[in-house]
Amino acid sequence: MRDIFTKKLFSKSSIFFSIVSIFYGFKETDFEFPISVNYFLVALMCLLFFVDFIQQHYRLHIFIILSCLFFIASYSFVASGTSVFLISVMSAIVISHADFIWCFKLIFFERLLCNLFINFASIIGLLPMYVTLKKNNIPVLCYSFGYYNPNKFACVVGMLILLFICIKNVNITFFNICFIALLDVIIYILTQSRTFLFAMFVCLVLVLSVKFQICKSLFKAGIYLLMPVCMLFSVVIPYLLVFGPSVVQKFILNFDITFSGRFSHSSHVLELYPVNLFGGIEYFERLQNVFGYSVVDNGYIRLLYGYGLVGVSLFLFFYFKSVCIFLNKHNLIYFVIPIAVFTLWAISENVIYSVAYNFSILFWGIVLNPNNSSIKRISQ
Repeated sequence: MRDIFTKKLFSKSSIFFSIVSIFYGFKETDFEFPISVNYFLVALMCLLFFVDFIQQHYRLHIFIILSCLFFIASYSFVASGTSVFLISVMSAIVISHADFIWCFKLIFFERLLCNLFINFASIIGLLPMYVTLKKNNIPVLCYSFGYYNPNKFACVVGMLILLFICIKNVNITFFNICFIALLDVIIYILTQSRTFLFAMFVCLVLVLSVKFQICKSLFKAGIYLLMPVCMLFSVVIPYLLVFGPSVVQKFILNFDITFSGRFSHSSHVLELYPVNLFGGIEYFERLQNVFGYSVVDNGYIRLLYGYGLVGVSLFLFFYFKSVCIFLNKHNLIYFVIPIAVFTLWAISENVIYSVAYNFSILFWGIVLNPNNSSIKRISQ
């Protein structure tokens, strides 16, 4: 048993995802690595990916498909210097022939350790514990526990909860659900993150509906339309705010107050930046120069500019294919829950764009390899 554990722990896929966890684990904190270290970690990922890739016995058409996918992601990285799309593609290919649940457990414990380290550093004073934010124009003291923004701390907690649900799968208990609900309330009280509270409420509703077979047909019908609707909502509203009639613009501006100005921020991005084929725009410096801020919380705008039109098309393709697989195989429907939650969450938080939070990108691996042995065991 110990030999099997050791073999899994030091496998190429485990080392690869450990590097990914380290790469993303300290983002949005003062412990974030400098750009030179980030490039070194990306180089290590690429090396492990190539070693792992050439050792697989792919059929010719699969080899060509994966090579084309990697080439598109590599071109985006070389052209822009942004590694998000490349890491997402490499992660999906690596996990496609690995043990999914083992990788999820590994990512869960490593990201949990990174988070606890950051939290401990804030408690002892190395990192800030509090941030003052304006909620409805009223200053509110929120706990960020070492992160630049309390919403980012809430995003990490939400990601860990969704990973836990996938790991437990059909074995999730009513006690687990009650504990998650209690944790959600505590995190909301500390961070005052309304988007986290909404996302986790949706999560609990979906877990209960799947576990107790409530509204199953409605759930299945809605999930297919969820991402296209959310994406259109997130892109069309900012577009109308720039190019729509004045009456529509006035209505959207009033509506935008509920979303803390997220749509007006997104509209400024559409004004200043053209959308290209291969993306690569991660930081909005021109936005900073003109409006004094560069943070855009709408996940779909970040996805559009980070991945480009080609990347977004691939993203939607993998979304539909993975959802279709999960809904038509026994015991895999729990995997749809993080996809649905991240899809809704992305309207007002940047959580969908990379595996830093959105580990459901790893489900692309099931589309690339539907015969994955670990997925077959779960579905049986």
